Amino acid sequence: MTGMSAERYNLSGRGEIKCGAFADLVLFDPKSIKDTATFENPISVADGIISVFVNGQLTYQKGEVKNNRSGVFIYRK
Repeated sequence: MTGMSAERYNLSGRGEIKCGAFADLVLFDPKSIKDTATFENPISVADGIISVFVNGQLTYQKGEVKNNRSGVFIYRK
């Protein structure tokens, strides 16, 4: 999500990398990123995803899901 999307949906503190904002980041390799989902397997991790951070906490790295539940329900303001 970008800052413009977050602003459009009134999600304050999301969509930007800056002090005080929530750190929701996906680190990926642009040369190998590829959607692997299909109709038969719609829930599939894309190739090329290296790490995912939710609220500043590492939740996924190199094929391994971490067991910390850092996400929270986001309410529009």
